[in-house]
Amino acid sequence: MKNENNKKVNLIKSAAVSASAMMVLSGASAAILASESEELVADQPVVDVQAPEEVILETAAEENDPVEAAAEIEVPQETEIYSSTNAPAAEAEEESASVGEESEEPGQAAEAETPEAAAPADPAVPAEPAAPAVSEEAVPEPEAPAVSVKADTSAAAPADNAKAETPAADKEQEDEAYREQYHFSNEQGWSNDPNGMVYFNGTWHLFFQYYPDGVNHGSMSWGHATSTDLVHWTEHEVPDVFKASTDNGMRFHFSGSAVVDKNNTSGFFKEGEQGLVAVWTLAGMPSGASWGSGEFGFQRQCIAYSADGFNWTAPDLGIERVILNADGTTKELTADQKDFFKNVVLAEGSLRTVVRDAEGNITELVNEDPLNNGDFRDPKVFWHEESGQWMMAVAGGPLRFYSSKDLIHWTPEAMQGDIITECPELYYLPVEGTDEYKYVLSEGGRWYQVGDFKEVDGVWTFVPDTVNGPTGDVAARYNMNYAPDAYAAQSFYKEDGRVVMVQWMSNWSYADNSTVRQPDGSQVTLEGIRKMLGEKHNGQFTLMADLSVVRTPEGLRLKQTPVAEYDQMKNLEVKDDIVLDDKSNPLEGIHSQQFQFEIEFAPEKGTEKVVLEVLKNKDYQTTIWYDVNTGILHVDRSKSMAAEQAPADHMQNGTWFKFLEDYTAPVAMTNGKIKLKVFVDNYSVEVYAGNDTIVLTELVFPYKDADLLNLYAVGTPVNATYSFATMDSYRKDNTDMRNLSGTLADAKDQLERGQGNYTDESFKALQDAYKAAFAAAFNPDSTQNSINLANYALTNALTNLRANADKPITVTPEKPTTVTDIYDSTAKPVVSETPAQAVSAASVSSEGTPTAAATGFGMTLATAIGALAGAVFTNRKRREQE
Repeated sequence: MKNENNKKVNLIKSAAVSASAMMVLSGASAAILASESEELVADQPVVDVQAPEEVILETAAEENDPVEAAAEIEVPQETEIYSSTNAPAAEAEEESASVGEESEEPGQAAEAETPEAAAPADPAVPAEPAAPAVSEEAVPEPEAPAVSVKADTSAAAPADNAKAETPAADKEQEDEAYREQYHFSNEQGWSNDPNGMVYFNGTWHLFFQYYPDGVNHGSMSWGHATSTDLVHWTEHEVPDVFKASTDNGMRFHFSGSAVVDKNNTSGFFKEGEQGLVAVWTLAGMPSGASWGSGEFGFQRQCIAYSADGFNWTAPDLGIERVILNADGTTKELTADQKDFFKNVVLAEGSLRTVVRDAEGNITELVNEDPLNNGDFRDPKVFWHEESGQWMMAVAGGPLRFYSSKDLIHWTPEAMQGDIITECPELYYLPVEGTDEYKYVLSEGGRWYQVGDFKEVDGVWTFVPDTVNGPTGDVAARYNMNYAPDAYAAQSFYKEDGRVVMVQWMSNWSYADNSTVRQPDGSQVTLEGIRKMLGEKHNGQFTLMADLSVVRTPEGLRLKQTPVAEYDQMKNLEVKDDIVLDDKSNPLEGIHSQQFQFEIEFAPEKGTEKVVLEVLKNKDYQTTIWYDVNTGILHVDRSKSMAAEQAPADHMQNGTWFKFLEDYTAPVAMTNGKIKLKVFVDNYSVEVYAGNDTIVLTELVFPYKDADLLNLYAVGTPVNATYSFATMDSYRKDNTDMRNLSGTLADAKDQLERGQGNYTDESFKALQDAYKAAFAAAFNPDSTQNSINLANYALTNALTNLRANADKPITVTPEKPTTVTDIYDSTAKPVVSETPAQAVSAASVSSEGTPTAAATGFGMTLATAIGALAGAVFTNRKRREQE
């Protein structure tokens, strides 16, 4: 088995030609000296500072004139809330490392705590920070990212003054250094939470928190993108309803959701028609309001509708509201204030909804937030079949539920102040293999609870499943993602029961730069991922995932499976059954920063660990490894880049949050095996394990020459099966290598069988054609023309081999197990073959394209490979001259 594995490795090694090596080609004896990888100069290293004691929030605008001061006020960001892994209840945590986070009412200081910090027994509601200044930073118009012809989709061309071992991340350069290619990412500006996700009339609509005028968090609008397949996305103009505005007070649009109003329960559409209704948090204050006056809160839920998903209307609902003063008297709203609140369905603060009797007398002033908590945001609306009405989960702090028959008038249900979260969502999911369904509460994509949604004491309530804790039964809470760069999970509203979820792929700790005060009173800016992404965009999203519930030996767990639609993005594929040891690398010769990799292995007694290194060069790599003895899966980015060039470590409430870190998750073997799915997309790594119940999502920023992979086992060798596939980009044209994939697999299988009774000339020709084709497949200078030529030459070499056997080959039961290299022409026959007729050969035009038929295979193969060499060489020279 070991010798057989070594022979397979030798095949890959002999085919693999690195970017700086000589590519030896058959026939024309052509040679290509590929250019060495170059890199762009990165930002200056971050200056080391002492751990800051607190985050400095910018001074709020003058209380008596918030409108005029709006241009100087940074919009509070949506505050990320964490909880301890071992705490029975969630804990609210403000991301204090990020200046001016989306927040509650202005006026109080924010608190923060890292995910690792233990939650107190009685979690406190986050305090309300003062509203920091709105950034009006202008950003240059984005340019289309440069097109790479291979799986290494580096977007930026090498700089003239490139230095070795520096990341391509100079934020002053014109081209973007890093870019997600098969994950969705906005073309320019800042983005964070996914919003308003809905499937309607054959189109997936994805809205998201968006600040188009800078790469920092700013005044929030809703960005908009659509897709027909969840993979290829088109961005659209921001609908007017969702544009940030200061025309009448401060109108900023925080997170929310959208539904298909199939039965026109809202009455917004024509009889017999349906449309979309969005419910989201309108943040800010109307004209004439005073900060800190208590007249208004800062967050309330509003509504809009659309017949097509692109054109939206904010209706005037005609709901009468007044301000309730502290002494019990009321105050009427001004005309501007009435207009500000015209489409609000749930008000907050001292704003009360007026109920009148038939004679017009006021009978009640309704407080629409029974918890009286300023953390009142992120509404998620869903249809509840059991009660025949709409339900809404609202949080941003304590969890609340509301019900409605018409999407306009909402009745409070359970007020569950013991659950603290942001971006709540209640999924109704099937338990695989059964007829059972369970509710799963997502707590911002960080945690989830499995349970039921039922009436308790007359109100609809989420009732979590429990586990036995030190003090009795406690709610069972589980990690939704074990790594730091997945947050604000939301799913598409789709009526057929399919639940597709996506998350913001970043982290409040370092998504933006943060200004902190030192113990001596000085201030310092801690650089986040902005210094890596440059000044054109800052925001990206995780893979879309289908959700379900599975029963495991440990109990019910949420399953997150990347949607099958990503399979269409697979391009060049390599598959094999191998034996892993610490002596050889079966992935040697594969170069890529944009791929999917799956592996299943069965550890033996004495196997210590199985290791996959990705985004690797001679000094750095991101390491994914499974510790057999502990059952712990690691996704380690601690050595992904030089420490002085990485995003700075940030603090959350006195605890440092480190970027260069090893993140782990427990993964049990299934039938003695471990299966991993790894998705790499230029600067992100997502790993799925445990039948997709374990997910780790991390941002990494590799050097542009870090495109190698290494796969090995420590201890007793391990039987494994793997598949590797480069992934296409939805942003640019792709070189199609699907036909070449199949031909390479056929040729590899043929070469592994040995020469047998095939002629020396034909077997040598196949060896050389395989080497050339494999090298072309992983050469970033290859074009579609050169790939087609490679496939053409290799196909002809296979056909010629099978047509030029000295005599039929006899069958032997097993593959050779000697150390004989599979290219050794003396290898014994192993598979029965019957000579076939050689196909007519073709010549190659001066442009390198197969043309009219010619006689003689030798001429065809030599000419085709020579043209392949010429095409790659010419393309490289053109790039160097540009």
